[in-house]
Amino acid sequence: MRLYLEILAVLVALGWIGFLVIHPVDIPVYMPSQEVEPHPAESIVGVRGQTFTAPTGELRRIDLKVDTHIPSGEWVRVKFELARGVAPRATLASAIAVFDGSRDSWPVRLTFDPNLTTAGDLLYLRLESILSSPRAAIFYHYSRQNIDPQGAFFDLDKPLETEQDLLMSVFRAPQTPKPLAWAEAFIARASLAAQRSDLAPTGLVKLIAALALAATIAAVVTGTRQLVRTWNGGVTPITKPALAAILSATALLCLAWGEIPIGSLVLGLT
Repeated sequence: MRLYLEILAVLVALGWIGFLVIHPVDIPVYMPSQEVEPHPAESIVGVRGQTFTAPTGELRRIDLKVDTHIPSGEWVRVKFELARGVAPRATLASAIAVFDGSRDSWPVRLTFDPNLTTAGDLLYLRLESILSSPRAAIFYHYSRQNIDPQGAFFDLDKPLETEQDLLMSVFRAPQTPKPLAWAEAFIARASLAAQRSDLAPTGLVKLIAALALAATIAAVVTGTRQLVRTWNGGVTPITKPALAAILSATALLCLAWGEIPIGSLVLGLT
């Protein structure tokens, strides 16, 4: 019986690891602080948007959150568009989504070809909505603070006079293959957190994050050996690989938790 349980544990752990292997890894280049309070900005048959300067090339993902208040039988149609410039505007990629239910803090993940952008581009995320009736509504999460000095929040393709910004995160393609890309993403998140807090130099934080990642890998290896040595129920031929797979899957879960698109609307812009 125990052998079958160990085999099942290995299959589940390997299935999770396999999911992460095929799942794309994106490296964050801009993320708003968790301390920024989100506010809902309603879009009533019109256009909202945000300009920003590409901090690097090969951008390929933008995350934002929306609230939908839609009665039964109603809908909201939103065209998500990534463009270069505002007036004139050169569309790079777009896609349409139809919301037909109510939900708060709905994560929306927009993906696109990394070859579309280059460092220094003035980009415009344009959100055009059409409502089936005045009873339906969609709200975009934004900040009442000027958290992006190089960007602006737009209404009907015109910048708002008040200092506001759409709350969104921007990601680029990784520069290393898997599994190193996961480490690259982990270090990038730590670096962004350091930049927001100003607690330590970015280079030092990257070094600390790399050392922490190496320590985690070493702990997985050492923990597996120790568990095998102290296992009271005896060791079967599959005990060691089972423990290694479980510990590895658990470590990857902690490392990649924020990247799992559970409950998100993933929309490919073309």
